[in-house]
Amino acid sequence: MFYKITENGLEKAPKMLEIDGKCVFTNSEKIYNENGYYRIEEAPLPSDGGSYAPTYILKDNVIIKNWQRVEVEPLPYKDRVIARIRAVYSVDDEIAILRQRETKPEEFYEYNSFVEGIKKEELSK
Repeated sequence: MFYKITENGLEKAPKMLEIDGKCVFTNSEKIYNENGYYRIEEAPLPSDGGSYAPTYILKDNVIIKNWQRVEVEPLPYKDRVIARIRAVYSVDDEIAILRQRETKPEEFYEYNSFVEGIKKEELSK
């Protein structure tokens, strides 16, 4: 597979290139290189738990993908809690559980215990 470096990252090479007004289908690395598309070699993503953004450089007709550490602002407490709830319950699920709390108390208790546990965990961070 061949790619071109753009200001937004990488652009995958099309299956068909237009060269001198002709439609060309090829697997030739030389032809792709002549049209600005190159093979990519990727460095492994660091596994230290940090946040990284990809960087690309062209060297010897190969795009080298490296990783640059970026600092990410942590989400506020409320957003962290909501994100964790949404991973399990949709808004519609929550509305249904709250609406039926009197007729389905076991379901409400399970939901409420889950939410309170998340809130407690996130407050301790």
